[in-house]
Amino acid sequence: MGRLRTFVACCRHLERSEGKRPGDYKRKLLTCIAFAFAMFVLIAGILVSTPVHEAVADANDYGPDGYFSALKDTDGDGKVMPVVDKDNETPDVPQDGWINVRRIMFGKTASSETYDSLTLSGGYKTLGLGAISSIPDAGYVGLQSATTSLLSDEVLLAADHMSTNGFRFQPWKACSSQDCNYYDYSSGKSNTAVVSDSVADRNYSQSEKDSIINRSVEGVCTSSNGCGSGSYTAQRLSVYAYKVFPLSTGDISVYFNIPPADTQSEYANRNIDGGNERLWLRSANHTGANYTVNVYARGEMFTGYMAPEAALRPAFRLKLDNLLLSAHSENQTQVLDDDDSLRLTFADENWSLKDSKLDSVPGTLMVDADEDASIDGYGWKAVDPTAEDGSVFASGFSEDGNIDTSVFPAGKVLDFYFWGQENGSAEKG
Repeated sequence: MGRLRTFVACCRHLERSEGKRPGDYKRKLLTCIAFAFAMFVLIAGILVSTPVHEAVADANDYGPDGYFSALKDTDGDGKVMPVVDKDNETPDVPQDGWINVRRIMFGKTASSETYDSLTLSGGYKTLGLGAISSIPDAGYVGLQSATTSLLSDEVLLAADHMSTNGFRFQPWKACSSQDCNYYDYSSGKSNTAVVSDSVADRNYSQSEKDSIINRSVEGVCTSSNGCGSGSYTAQRLSVYAYKVFPLSTGDISVYFNIPPADTQSEYANRNIDGGNERLWLRSANHTGANYTVNVYARGEMFTGYMAPEAALRPAFRLKLDNLLLSAHSENQTQVLDDDDSLRLTFADENWSLKDSKLDSVPGTLMVDADEDASIDGYGWKAVDPTAEDGSVFASGFSEDGNIDTSVFPAGKVLDFYFWGQENGSAEKG
């Protein structure tokens, strides 16, 4: 997974023997690693002490990230949809899929940097891993819509928080003498689409935005006069491409495992808290051209006149091509409890490390390169080349490039990757 356009990676074959345990060495951990993006993977190798042999590594492979690479279709429906796959996973707790999906930290959280100056949780959860085709008529009868599609190596992430204050779906009387429920059309966008664009622009760092896919979304009204008839058959692919968007009514049904026959109130039982009074969906309600669909914080879907204000709970498609690592949000390790969150490390192929070095003394592996003022230290991961489950054996971050080798068992052959890393923050993303 991944494409290396500007460099050739190297592989170092190392053989570790039983050495002395490190003395007073203590690995340094950063306690606030926001979205950390890597300069790029420079060395992949098999870890131990000596001797060292160099070989050319696969320049198109960043190795498994440890989370998305390990997701599997566990319910046999042919799709990787974690909320669905983990539904009823906890004994005696029905519809618990959302709770059981690992939280991913992404984007800015500081009120000084976000749209509407809100302090955000920064949490997102994975709804699907591509490829997943769009279903044209998913959801409640009368409120069907197309679902969001995913190509291979794409994931659909949905926020666990509201990213805006309340706003109207459409400016007052956007269609001549009345409100109307278009999402966009050939020469205009709804207020909801405009706010979504603003959130995409303000709430994420440039490197994060580079990893978010910009593409049209399914299941929206594209008529400049609104859509007041025809149900889902009148819905179209959006005219414009979007990085951030609200979910559709079909997405709520399919990605959250809510059968069309369920009553609207049962939406709340999926443990999906809107976090505000209401949140917008992008689907039109075809009962009338001025009718839309939003969701109460308590989980109940509301269909009717668009006068109420609701907030945006953003979703986006993320490309995994340049994903290096998914790891503990606090210390970048692979040791996680059920409630721990992940942060993602991506490769920036416009940068490179020069004169990289890999060396060792008993108890410590040392990585180094020519200093670059923009990096905060070195990220790394070790992968068992015989593992077929997409896991990462161990990972971490070191400000000074020194890595405690006690995390690597003696006699274990591992592929070792390290990179120069720039850490994010609540303000930077």
